[in-house]
Amino acid sequence: MLAKDAVIGTGCAVGGVLIVHRSMQLGNVPGSYAGPGLFPTLIGIALCICGILVLAPALRQKEKGEKFFSGPGERLRLVEVTGLVIFLIACAPKLGFILTSWIMMMAELCLRKNSLLRSAVTATILVAVVWGLFTKALRVPLPVGPWGW
Repeated sequence: MLAKDAVIGTGCAVGGVLIVHRSMQLGNVPGSYAGPGLFPTLIGIALCICGILVLAPALRQKEKGEKFFSGPGERLRLVEVTGLVIFLIACAPKLGFILTSWIMMMAELCLRKNSLLRSAVTATILVAVVWGLFTKALRVPLPVGPWGW
């Protein structure tokens, strides 16, 4: 069994179950098919499916002696991503979704040794797409910063 895949698959499946369980408790909006728990429930179900798809092949393989982290670079990447997600959660209410997400994407892309110009263009496009998807298509309010965006 591949240790990484087993841990990640199990974590995704368990996390998906917890998300579905908690989102079912959000209730429904009268007169609407889509209550506040619809999208978290769909994400939880997708997470469960992905977790099972990662876990199943890992359980069939029988590799032994594999280390969870094969080198210090993998540990550093885990700390980087975790730190950036914490930054997003902590700063989005104060700086707004657009600026905080853009800073987070720029940091991640620059840490992956992309050029500054390519990072700026990619971060701008990704943040604009996500912002448009959530605010315009799904009508989900995102945090607005002190500048009104």
